[in-house]
Amino acid sequence: LSAPLIEANPHRDLRPRRAAWSTARSSRPSSGRGMSARPRSTLKELDDTEEYLESAGLAKRDGAACRKYLTMVEEHLVRRPACVARAAACVLADAKFASKLSKREMYQTMELHAYASLDLGDVATCERHVRALESVFPNSTRVGRLLGCMLEAEGGHDDALKLYDDLLKQNPSEQRLMKRRAACLKAAGRVAEAIQALSSYLNTFMGDVAAWEELALLYLSERRFIQAVFCWEEVIVAQPQLGKHHRRMAETYYTWGGYENLRNARKYYAAALDMSTASDLRAMYGLVLVDKKMRHLEKTSKAAATVKRAAGDVAAGDLGSELGKDASIFLPRLYKAACPGLVPVVEKQMRSAAL
Repeated sequence: LSAPLIEANPHRDLRPRRAAWSTARSSRPSSGRGMSARPRSTLKELDDTEEYLESAGLAKRDGAACRKYLTMVEEHLVRRPACVARAAACVLADAKFASKLSKREMYQTMELHAYASLDLGDVATCERHVRALESVFPNSTRVGRLLGCMLEAEGGHDDALKLYDDLLKQNPSEQRLMKRRAACLKAAGRVAEAIQALSSYLNTFMGDVAAWEELALLYLSERRFIQAVFCWEEVIVAQPQLGKHHRRMAETYYTWGGYENLRNARKYYAAALDMSTASDLRAMYGLVLVDKKMRHLEKTSKAAATVKRAAGDVAAGDLGSELGKDASIFLPRLYKAACPGLVPVVEKQMRSAAL
């Protein structure tokens, strides 16, 4: 979906589409499994293994536990650089244990260590692994992407972009490389080009929900609200059960401003609150602020149409006008149960809303 098409038709009828590819972090290495395959382990097992490593496993240089942990990190596509770097270093430093690994496992461990090192600011370690992998895979796109990340970490965004462009000429539809290029453009402050790159990417990979989220945030940074709303609609169509997406749509409408947009914001805040079983505090605050702003507009607007619309909503039985008031009553109760010390502050905020 290109940017001009988004501008020309921001409110087209949306239909659910089957994801063409499951999403993953653009900088995460691939574990070799099918991207749609379910992890063999659970997040609890991952957390338990990490706790063991930090408490005793790393001190004992337990290579088997370290390798198991790295495998689970790859399966769940999580980003835990501190423990990953230490576990990978433990595996690679133990020559006896490393000799039992297959070449594929060894290279994957080196790649994980390189990415974790970048997250921790250890560019030297990453460069050592990049040079070693380049000697084995001289024309690899995957190694080239890792080299580009290293250049970005050093501040060489222009060099990284040139490398990504060269690699994309060889593999024009390489998913992670296209996303990495868009991320590099954003990091370099070239937001307009990042928007164009991400729009071009979504022409091919329309089912990438994370990319739609990122594109929405880029449009918001440029105050292009119509396009941002369109992107959030795509996200909601793909994952309608997640309240956070509805809340983000509400925040976009609220930031956009205007009576009709505030009404839409109220609807999406209410949906987010409903899906979170009344536990989304941000959505509750949003309802309070929306109602406060709408009442202000109704009192100060000189346009009779605005007041007429407000009266028509009440006459039609629209109960939305009570949501902010209900939220202002419920919020102090939640704080009283969870954090009593903040109750006076919250009550003062609710009184200032004057709902």
